[in-house]
Amino acid sequence: MEDIMEYERNNFLFDVPLTGKIASYCELLDHLAVTMPHRLAIQFLKKGVEEEQLTYEELRERSVCIANRLLASGQAGDRVILMFDQGVDYITAFLGCLYARMVAVTAFPPQDPRRNDRLTAIMDDCAAHLILVNDKTWGALNSDAVSARDNVELINVSEVCLEYLNYQTLPQVQLDDLAFLQYTSGSTGTPKGVMITHRNLLSNVELERSNMGLHSKSVFVSWLPLYHDMGLILISLCAISNASPLYFMAPDDFVRNPLLWLEAISKYKGTVSGAPDFAFRMCCDRIKTLPEHVDLSSLEVLVNGSEPIRQTTVERFYNTFAPAGLSKNAMHSVYGLAESTVYVSGVNILKHNKRFCELSLENGLAVERHDGGRHLASCGRVDVEFAPDIRIVNPHTQVEAEQNTVGEVWISAASNGVGYWGRAALSDEVFKNRIDSQNSDYLRTGDLGFIYQNHLYVCGRIKDLIIIRGRNLYPSDICSSVEFSHESLRSRPISAFSVDTPQGEKLVVAIANKGSADDFDKIVQAIKKRVLNDHGVDVSGVVFVSNQNLYRTTSGKIQHVRLRDEFIHNALSYRYRYLDEVLTALFEHNQPAHEVTESFEFRHHDVSQTLCTWVKDLSNSSERPDSQCNLFELGLDSLRVAQLLESIEEHYGVTVELNEFYEPPTLAELTDTVNQRFREKLGISVEQEHKLVEILV
Repeated sequence: MEDIMEYERNNFLFDVPLTGKIASYCELLDHLAVTMPHRLAIQFLKKGVEEEQLTYEELRERSVCIANRLLASGQAGDRVILMFDQGVDYITAFLGCLYARMVAVTAFPPQDPRRNDRLTAIMDDCAAHLILVNDKTWGALNSDAVSARDNVELINVSEVCLEYLNYQTLPQVQLDDLAFLQYTSGSTGTPKGVMITHRNLLSNVELERSNMGLHSKSVFVSWLPLYHDMGLILISLCAISNASPLYFMAPDDFVRNPLLWLEAISKYKGTVSGAPDFAFRMCCDRIKTLPEHVDLSSLEVLVNGSEPIRQTTVERFYNTFAPAGLSKNAMHSVYGLAESTVYVSGVNILKHNKRFCELSLENGLAVERHDGGRHLASCGRVDVEFAPDIRIVNPHTQVEAEQNTVGEVWISAASNGVGYWGRAALSDEVFKNRIDSQNSDYLRTGDLGFIYQNHLYVCGRIKDLIIIRGRNLYPSDICSSVEFSHESLRSRPISAFSVDTPQGEKLVVAIANKGSADDFDKIVQAIKKRVLNDHGVDVSGVVFVSNQNLYRTTSGKIQHVRLRDEFIHNALSYRYRYLDEVLTALFEHNQPAHEVTESFEFRHHDVSQTLCTWVKDLSNSSERPDSQCNLFELGLDSLRVAQLLESIEEHYGVTVELNEFYEPPTLAELTDTVNQRFREKLGISVEQEHKLVEILV
């Protein structure tokens, strides 16, 4: 009987296009729950230990219960905000919205109250009045200004029981119904929600399966955040639609200990996984010795995406972990964007990469070189049967470019979203473009690229979008935060751009000095604090220049790209310049930037001094940190906070979780917590503390 069901599943999933035989993602899950009810669907891991899991039958039941609870408070078409930490609830809540024929709105988990400005902007944009939470996130929002808004209801899925399990009350979901909104902007003021239908979603996961060669024995392993399209769609929803088990963990667990990711791949014989480029670098930097039990030979597809791919990172990762069985065939690139659901194309990176003359690329032509030049990874073939229709178009004339010519990447695909929520004019401008010889609508990506030997290569961005660790940030939003970071910066011309380094994209801002005698150090610290508060990223460089050096277009817009180019080539005249360690290494020593990985010596009986040293190093600050400021105010983003907590666990043997605190803890609060737990671990009272001896790492 099991063999018959397996045949039925394979025949249903792989023989003909999904959009040709089912009407929604819900119907696909219905089929899986009926044909293989007891098969594992999702398994959540906490620090490598198995926690909650759901079979396909349980996944559908819980999702349907949430759907009926939603229908008790709203109606089909309502927008619903998802606010969860990483875990099973995020997936069931998302699917519950789909079953209720409501529109899921993915959002950042509420770990940092400062991000509520962005949440408020999203709620205003899509007029959402329902927010799904669970017991863990209820407390963070229940007393918050967001939940206190008129006509906003928090629904706790932890309280949704089987009494809501009723399939007869569910609305009929259609292929062209909206499934969810993906907000692409890193902004707190001008978010744009991409409208994704069930047709878009099913087409995208089918495209992934075809391009990646997925099969009935595929196994997915992930740590990617579910509020990010790569974690939610590329990995999780693709795994479910492929009837493949998904083993997933929290991003914080990966950041604190990257080995957990590789150990999970080894333990569960994962065949599919992926991460942004920075994660592969982190594995190489942080995993000094790979345990003998780690076996990566099961991996068939390991995708690198969500931020610019560095060929040096790919080769370094492969060379580092090939002894553990990692195959060259597993290393894949992924090119995609939220406007096309997530996935557009991809191919093996180690086999398909080339070097091109940089001067020729600057002049709009792709000329291959056998050494030197710019090393680019292919983003996928354009001539295969299942590939989207990808064209290179002159962005000014909107005429298709000739072969090997650089232009804007345009895409026609069933995965393309239907537009931006509530922005009809912008939607037409971005999603509904025509090429003379074609009758299809094309999506303008804003990316510069070219097609060479039937492979797509992306070499830049037309728009000034800044991508840092997979997050999209817009210069106008960064500039607004900088302007209001210090009273002396009001109404000043400001530019923001990113600089590519071996450690990833780094954020730089340039400010018109206007001849004033500013206290630059204080202003820089104010800028760093405000941008970190508003956007969750660190400012690595601040340059005060004369007003005439802030070049503008004829329409008066600042030319961010030109400023970036002069900054990179050290040709930008400035009155004052702040650079962090990575940028200092690039400019002053002309050496590849590297992350400081020195071993820390500390006194166990002086936790305060130890934590101050670590925070000072992680924030690249020259001053002793203020113990009454919280970790984010001291210049740490979420990644560095996770590294700090990992250092505490590694060196003190005690675990501290950020979500234990109602608000981000001050350095003093963190110190007290570590002190208390460390004493408890050693069984030492305050009176005995002086007996502790110095311990060197």
